[in-house]
Amino acid sequence: FLSSLNELQPVILFIDDLQWADQSTLGLLGYLVRQANGGIQYLAATRPFPVRSALASLVQSLQRSDRLQRITLSRLGKDEVLAIAERLAPQAAEPFCQWLLAQSEGNPYILSELVRYAREMKILDASGQLDLAALSSSPVVPQTVYGLVQSRLANLSEPSRRILDAAVAAGREFDQEPVIRAAGLSEEAALDAFDELLASRMIAPNSRPPGSGTAYPLTYRFDHSLTMEVAYKEAGETRHRLMHRRIADAKEVTKREAQRI
Repeated sequence: FLSSLNELQPVILFIDDLQWADQSTLGLLGYLVRQANGGIQYLAATRPFPVRSALASLVQSLQRSDRLQRITLSRLGKDEVLAIAERLAPQAAEPFCQWLLAQSEGNPYILSELVRYAREMKILDASGQLDLAALSSSPVVPQTVYGLVQSRLANLSEPSRRILDAAVAAGREFDQEPVIRAAGLSEEAALDAFDELLASRMIAPNSRPPGSGTAYPLTYRFDHSLTMEVAYKEAGETRHRLMHRRIADAKEVTKREAQRI
């Protein structure tokens, strides 16, 4: 069918949310891509997916055969957010831009939901008038965004969730070693959990300073403050306090070991 269409005009098949595809669908897609010698192009969009999944296997296979180009979408910068703010609230573009940028951190989906939230809460009206007094510096989590982060947390394995809860107590940027100690996992289980969190892009590694070598502590950062906000609420105050104590104890143990070395 696709080959017949391609004889009439060039064909691009776009598949959205590929992370939801089952193994049979991925098998069919892999077959089609490998047979695509007549100019048919396949374009797919996906959220982060587990490193041990059928989609990950397909991606690795197509990359090895040089049949796949991956494009990671970057976050919006200040100039791009300002252009959006100027269109929506021309009389107060700068403060609206600052609010959108601080709350979304350049994430396009979160930014669009913040605009929807601003309209629903009458912070921004249809004429472009902005209620500056209603703009809050504290994190704003629209229900749609909360639900998205909540679903991502629910899909994590139990070890990964323990690492994440410990990392939330450690802060936006955190050292790997104290978090592993506070989570109470074996080294192998902890490393698998870090791999899962990295694949989901909930966390990302920080670069080591030039010339520091492997002795420099391996540190990470959360992808977004809202991930921390939702994870904190999901864990609850009691568990969060426990993790704070564990992180403090783990940092002290790590510090003493470093001094002995």
